[in-house]
Amino acid sequence: MFLLVLQGFVAQAQVDEDAEPMLKPRILALDTTLSVANRFNDEIGKAVPGYKLLFTDNSRSKIIKQIYKTDNNETLRLEYKYSTDGGDMEENAGKPVVVYQRISADAETMAGIYNYLFDTKITGAQMATLASTNNEIFYKGRVHQMIIEADDYGPGYWMMTFLP
Repeated sequence: MFLLVLQGFVAQAQVDEDAEPMLKPRILALDTTLSVANRFNDEIGKAVPGYKLLFTDNSRSKIIKQIYKTDNNETLRLEYKYSTDGGDMEENAGKPVVVYQRISADAETMAGIYNYLFDTKITGAQMATLASTNNEIFYKGRVHQMIIEADDYGPGYWMMTFLP
């Protein structure tokens, strides 16, 4: 009987080792205030230099879009949706809290952002291999969903969306 129990523990350990590790981004704007979301933008700017803020669009209720451009007219779009109910964090009750985040950029820029967020070394040519609507990530003690898909903004552009 003892050998059967021991064999069960060994089999369980092998299953856990084979499981794909959950991605853990170093920084996101999800579940943060808008001021922290602005710091996220600053951090992304360090990861993909050459982009300058062109304009901020906050004409739609509870949605902020920031458009960045390079001298070569490449575009980086950052979009946040927020709620003022504080989300799951009582200390933020009544404050705007980011509940949705989307990044859009050309493949090379998106690869740079992905590499910065997840400490990886992918290239723009590998973005298609990452495309998925069912990626779970772990951030701030919670599991979130990440979607990577081609963006209809232009050929070679990709979107990375983060949801609670």
